[in-house]
Amino acid sequence: MKATDLDTRDERLQACVELNLILGLQACVELNLIKRIDGCSKLFKNLEQVVLEYPDVFAGLGQYPKTHTIILKEDAIPHVQVAKRVPQALYSRLKNKLKDLEQQGIIQKIDKPTDWLHPLVIVEKPNKDLRLCLNPKYLIRIDQQSADYCTFGTPFGRNLTRQDVEFIWTTEHDNALKQVKHLLTNAPVLSFFNPTEQIEIETDASKDGLGACLLQNVDESTKL
Repeated sequence: MKATDLDTRDERLQACVELNLILGLQACVELNLIKRIDGCSKLFKNLEQVVLEYPDVFAGLGQYPKTHTIILKEDAIPHVQVAKRVPQALYSRLKNKLKDLEQQGIIQKIDKPTDWLHPLVIVEKPNKDLRLCLNPKYLIRIDQQSADYCTFGTPFGRNLTRQDVEFIWTTEHDNALKQVKHLLTNAPVLSFFNPTEQIEIETDASKDGLGACLLQNVDESTKL
């Protein structure tokens, strides 16, 4: 066997019939078709050095060379999901993020009605940048058999309120009732704001708005 100016001999390749030649690892090494690399010639201490060394790799956006067509089932029902409320603290940042994605050609603004409209999910990264995702739960749906494979269990249920179910009262239910009574009879009370104490903010959000309360420790108890 020869490759450029190199040649080698492998007795295992001798046969009395014509066969397709398959090169082994040792033959490929002797013919200089492959090379062994036992170590790195250059080490980078941080990511910035890699970016400076190979700027063309990290420049621009990675794009799929072809276009993708979403094929729906014939009985697919279009769905329009109302846009969710955006926290006021993220409103301007979201607007700037959308404008930046539009300038890069990643998204495109449209001014016509569509049959499908998905809600936007906003995730804040550790570097304070925003990751925007779609939630196409009405577009990507699974059948009942597949849904059974995705069943998950929780410690909560509604067995006490169902009909034709034997009434069972255990220590778990008794503890839950006692906890509810305790929360109803020992609600935090109002207190004057103390600028020298630490502040704890508890928030709650729904489709109708946002709610928040300011808590501080007063006399070893949490008060509003």
